This record gives sequence, structure tokens and C-alpha cells, in this order.
Amino acid sequence: MLLVAVGAVRLPTRLGVPSLLVYLALWVAIGEPGLGIRSDDADLTRALGFCALIVIIAEGGLTAGWSTLRPVFGLPTALATLGVVVSIAVVGVVVR
Repeated sequence: MLLVAVGAVRLPTRLGVPSLLVYLALWVAIGEPGLGIRSDDADLTRALGFCALIVIIAEGGLTAGWSTLRPVFGLPTALATLGVVVSIAVVGVVVR
């Protein structure tokens, strides 16, 4: 499943559809109607969901260009830095 999803990363761009739609179609193809993998097994469904999430996030990160990220780079960086400082301060006060 993971190898098929990795191989399908470029397909949505060529088709002009969202990548999530392609991944959902893959799940339908390998689910009970397709290959017969049952989705009532919570552990299997969770594991496949995590794999799909990893592929979707990695695909988004690898296909985003610097020109797309540059306009929004400042605010997330500032929020992350502020979050680290606040976390360190709270833990320092609790430990002290």
C-alpha cells in the first residue's frame, strides 16, 4: 500500500485533482470491494491511516516550492519560537 501511494504521488498533479482524492480511491481499490482488505479491524485501519497520513504530509512538503512558502514563513517561525520559549519557561518554573 505504501509503495503504491508513493508511486502515485505525481499522479494527482498530472490529473489536476487533489492528492487526497487519489489516496481515497486507492483505499477503495484495496478495501473490501477491491482486494478484500477488511476495514473493521481497528488496528489495521489505524496503521494504514497513519501510513496514508505520512505519505500525504511528505508529499505536501516535497512538492511545496520556496516561492509558495516564503510569504507565510515568518508567522509560523515566530509562533514556533514563542511556543518553545513559553514551554521552557513553564517547565522551568514548575521544576524550580
